[in-house]
Amino acid sequence: MKKGMQTAIYRTAIALAIVAANSTLAAGMLEEVVVTAEKREQNLQDTPIAIEVLTEVGIENQGIVDITSLFAAIPGVQGYEAPSSRGNVSFSLRGIGAGNPNSVSSDPANAIYIDGVYLGKATGNGVDAMDLERIEVLKGPQGTLYGRNSIGGAINFITKKPGQELGAKVKLSAGDYGYEAANMRFDVPLSDTLGMAVSGYTRKRDDLYDNSNSSVAGFENLDRSGHRFSLRYAPSDSLAIDYSFSHDELDEHSQMMDVVGFNPRADVINAEGYPSAVAVNSASRAQTVAATVAGINQYRGFGMLGAPQVDTYLGWANDFIAWTNDELASADSKPGMGSSDMSSRATNDVDAHSLSISYKIDDMGAFGDVEFKSITATRDVKSLNNADLDGINSANIITDLPLLTIGGLFFNSVVPDDIPAGPNLNYGIDAAGEYGLALSMIASIEERGSAPVFNNYSVTEHEQFSQELQMVGSTDTLDYAVGLYYYDDDSSFRNHRIASFPLATSDTSSHDVAAEATSIYGQFTYRASEESKVAITAGLRYTEETKDVTYLWRGYNSNFINMFYPVFLNPTVDNSTYNPNNNYVTNEEAESLPERAGIYGREFSEDFDNLSGRLTVQYDLSDASNVYATYSTGYRSGGFNGDYFDSTNDTADAFNEEKIESMELGYKSMFWDGRAQLNAALYSYDYEDLQVSTVLTEGSKVTSAIANAGSASRDGIEMSLRVAPTDNLLVSLAWSHINGDFDEYPGVYGSPDDGAAVLDLNNVAQRAMVPDDSFNLGLDWNIMDTGSSQLALTLTAAYQDETVSIPVSTAVYNTNAANPAPDTPVAYAQTPNNERTIVNARLSWTKALKDSNVVVALWGKNLLDEDYRNFGFNYGDALGLNLHQYGEPATFGLDFTWEM
Repeated sequence: MKKGMQTAIYRTAIALAIVAANSTLAAGMLEEVVVTAEKREQNLQDTPIAIEVLTEVGIENQGIVDITSLFAAIPGVQGYEAPSSRGNVSFSLRGIGAGNPNSVSSDPANAIYIDGVYLGKATGNGVDAMDLERIEVLKGPQGTLYGRNSIGGAINFITKKPGQELGAKVKLSAGDYGYEAANMRFDVPLSDTLGMAVSGYTRKRDDLYDNSNSSVAGFENLDRSGHRFSLRYAPSDSLAIDYSFSHDELDEHSQMMDVVGFNPRADVINAEGYPSAVAVNSASRAQTVAATVAGINQYRGFGMLGAPQVDTYLGWANDFIAWTNDELASADSKPGMGSSDMSSRATNDVDAHSLSISYKIDDMGAFGDVEFKSITATRDVKSLNNADLDGINSANIITDLPLLTIGGLFFNSVVPDDIPAGPNLNYGIDAAGEYGLALSMIASIEERGSAPVFNNYSVTEHEQFSQELQMVGSTDTLDYAVGLYYYDDDSSFRNHRIASFPLATSDTSSHDVAAEATSIYGQFTYRASEESKVAITAGLRYTEETKDVTYLWRGYNSNFINMFYPVFLNPTVDNSTYNPNNNYVTNEEAESLPERAGIYGREFSEDFDNLSGRLTVQYDLSDASNVYATYSTGYRSGGFNGDYFDSTNDTADAFNEEKIESMELGYKSMFWDGRAQLNAALYSYDYEDLQVSTVLTEGSKVTSAIANAGSASRDGIEMSLRVAPTDNLLVSLAWSHINGDFDEYPGVYGSPDDGAAVLDLNNVAQRAMVPDDSFNLGLDWNIMDTGSSQLALTLTAAYQDETVSIPVSTAVYNTNAANPAPDTPVAYAQTPNNERTIVNARLSWTKALKDSNVVVALWGKNLLDEDYRNFGFNYGDALGLNLHQYGEPATFGLDFTWEM
């Protein structure tokens, strides 16, 4: 047994986390759970799909409020909230991840549905959920009934319909860190056929972490609210019309980012782990700055470099050296507070409309009992991210890239004295010019008050429309579902980046993307008779879609030295008066930057099509157990990455659709007179053109890149056991195990101008954000029941192994002084996301009054106060920083609920 697993067992005394099917006991038996995973109501145990379910009781007991709550609640579900954002969540099912949730260029790999409505982008998918009746998590490709971008599975949020009787529920909460929350719902019958429900929520919390920069806010508070209005018109048993509108918004401080490592500088060939696992604990960046300081002090001993700005520079350099040493010494410790140049802020504003019409016909001849259904929906999302993404207060710490550039200017070693630019013209800078430039750069940092490493501002807007028509029916031998689906979206991304001041410039990678998809599907389940033990399910779905991108990049087609040339070409201008601040604009002025020649306005479009399907054979071993075998396929849309432009080939950064083939063998059973349930699944996946998201660094610019990673094979096993040893106790245990990384992964190439060295990554790239093993345990105990009052305890624990954040982090160094082209590709070792055991608990007392109930509940989350990294990224060779964000610390609170 792994040491981390042993520690988790000893520390929790229980060992693991909760299986998702958290139903209550009914007369000493496990209560039947009904799902609609196959578009019709079915018993969970009779449905030949690996499904985990949270019922309304489980949602309440576990404090499920949004999609991030599922990470500690359901085995095989992992994820993270993207850096700089709140409410944009990437999650994975069975090791199939969704990539960067802040990007509108990529589609989710695992689909989220709310009452049958597909959420086309991850933007805004992490806002709080309201009025939930249950959550169904379908694992494995759902290529037929769900289809588009359900390659890893689907999560269905099913809301409660308006009640037929007058009802109300009010819940008030308070906790540490200034936590305050209120939730309420009112059901109002307007007539015998028309019902209405109105609900709303608000949640607020102070910052979890303070900021060492006292002039700006801290990190990770809560400030979100929403409301929902729904109507249900049911004039007969055959017709039902449901309409809902929901509005959600949040305005919160983003995550705390912490520097956890440093990449080596040009001595990478001598670095530990070279070339495929270069260590990120290098002291070379501080050592190189220290050597520059020593050189300056030596010059000053000869009476040179005497300007007062040099004293300022030496102070910055010594502060950087001391800071770097402190960070290396504490890299494995969670910081008590974060650092940033500005208040990192994220907002989401989400509006959603849905209209569902259902019409049932009993005994429609050869078609049997039929339900026709139409689901029409729109969703509008606006998201703002404004963040300092380097974990440094650069008013106090100037990093090595500007320090070494300024130091090089002191020694006349940055720009050659003679750079031919045409007849009788050169761009050269002599020693006096470089010295004057160094002084002006120091002055510009002092004028600004800081030297930001990487600040990002972005506004994303997403609009979607979808229409689905279904025909779901049953005869004596056949269950079927056929349908038509249409989806259309338009998304815009506007951003402004300030990178590596004062060496770069303001720029944007703004773009628009659009998608239009149409599909037709059908799935049929055949049994020879009601007594037949064999059921055969077959289904197909055909999809056609179009993807478009328009590049709207702004900025300068040059590096920082090129920006200085106009000054040096004018002999009447004093070089020392040059001010790099002039190369940067405010966020509001970003759209006034010059259009990027050769990129701005470029439009690209591509058509895709796909045929996915499913074949399942299910065999009933008894009335209480069955086995099934499934072969299924799925896909994830191809498209264009608007964050990157392929300048080498003068074309858009396009990626192909991702395809998967899956084999699954499952077993479901009930035994011990209905007191126990054992489910298991063994599966294997084969990918083609697997899409992977990574952080791409080019000099001082950092973007999100999407690439097709060749092929990969994965296999895994899942087991869950639920036992009710007494009428008052339910114990749930689950285990998920996954194997496999990448069979083929694109290598990294050096410059063709300097030998085109290549680093093979087939055995280097790793499965991202998915642990080898995760364990879940839950305990639901009705401690006391007097009839009019109950005392109950829900205890859950979730363990998972350590993971890496992205498949691989690479760079290409220049180690040949005779040729400035990057010649040496490397891959960095990744600082892992820690193994962890998250223990949550809720102790509730319920009192029945005459016409209502009152519940008082004490709850705690992360009771062991685990400190763990949950996502990180690497800034490459130029900026050199490795950063991570962390999971939430222990929190506690009290709920008071009144319901009638």
